[in-house]
Amino acid sequence: MTSASLSKGLWDPCRILDVHLDAPSFQCFAIAARTDARCRWTSDSERFSASQHVAALKSLLAMSEKHPAGITRAALHALAQSTMCELHQRQAADKSSEWKARIDRYVREHGELLERDAEIERLRRQLEGSKANLEESCSEIASLKAEAWEADKRIDERAKASEEEAKDLRQQLDASSREVADLLKAKMLSDYGAELSEVSMESMRQELRASNARHEALEATIKDSERKVEEGKDLRQQLDASSREVADLLGAKTSSDEKARLSEVEVESMRQELRASNARHEALEAKIKDSKRKLEALSQRYSASKNERMELQEHMEEVKQDLAKRDQHIEQLVEQKEGAERTSVERDQNVKQLVEQKDGMKQGLVERDQHIKQLEEQKEGVRQELAKRDQHIEQLVEQVKELKQEVAEREVCEP
Repeated sequence: MTSASLSKGLWDPCRILDVHLDAPSFQCFAIAARTDARCRWTSDSERFSASQHVAALKSLLAMSEKHPAGITRAALHALAQSTMCELHQRQAADKSSEWKARIDRYVREHGELLERDAEIERLRRQLEGSKANLEESCSEIASLKAEAWEADKRIDERAKASEEEAKDLRQQLDASSREVADLLKAKMLSDYGAELSEVSMESMRQELRASNARHEALEATIKDSERKVEEGKDLRQQLDASSREVADLLGAKTSSDEKARLSEVEVESMRQELRASNARHEALEAKIKDSKRKLEALSQRYSASKNERMELQEHMEEVKQDLAKRDQHIEQLVEQKEGAERTSVERDQNVKQLVEQKDGMKQGLVERDQHIKQLEEQKEGVRQELAKRDQHIEQLVEQVKELKQEVAEREVCEP
């Protein structure tokens, strides 16, 4: 870095060595022993040769193109000879030594100055990096706070939604439980009604069997009455035959009085028997008519009971179908209830997981807050360190200024 800073065109040998040859003539750089002051002979006097001025300019030009640390004592000795009159050529060695010491001091001070400038630049860059890191940390802290706030908000929203959903599920579960209870109660009532219907059907079956028995008895009675009617018909036929026989006998009455008297007795007895038979026949006919009426009533009742039985059977089928549907509905409701319970358990687990996640997020936020606090402490430490470095940089700058001022004063003070 020193070499780069003191390369061609970046240092002025005229200023450092205090050798200014830009005027038409210059004063001898030697010290007069008599006056202990600078020699008063100038380069345009007879004490100088004509080529000395040109040689001195060439030497300074060659030195300006080299690094000051590469300037040799021989080159300085040649420059000293070119800038001294012929009376003081013996002082060229001392002057070259003085210039060499001045150049070495300049190189050393310039190197220290460059090192301090490099240190200042390094500290400045480190300060900028620390500021950038501090800004990045502040941005990261703000981002973490925003992210934590958003996460907490999302967790609260999800927990609230889960609570609302769990509340709705509990309400649905309660409604399903009430509906299942109502259906179970209805099923019990239906079962009780079915039992009552079975009892009614059994009583009707018994009544129907009794009616069938009575009907069979009536049919037997009717058959017996019909048999008796047939017998009455036979008797009527016999009576008719007897009447015809009586008529025959009456026709033959004129032939025999004795037979007539006997026939009248027989006819009277037969008439009495006929009247009795007619009475029995009328009674049988009345009984047959009454039996027919009862039979018709029983037939109607049998038809009505048969229709009622069919209606009861249809009603029982409908009740069975309704009970089957209710059983299916109850099974579906029980499955829905079990599904709702499973869903409720899953939701409770989800809510528990969300609560655990929320606790984890809160713990993470606490850790982030601690990390943020540590970052803030580090930030404060960095600020303090930066303040110290700023003070150190200011001190270095002041020292550099003092060194520059001292160098300038030395350059001014040196002849």
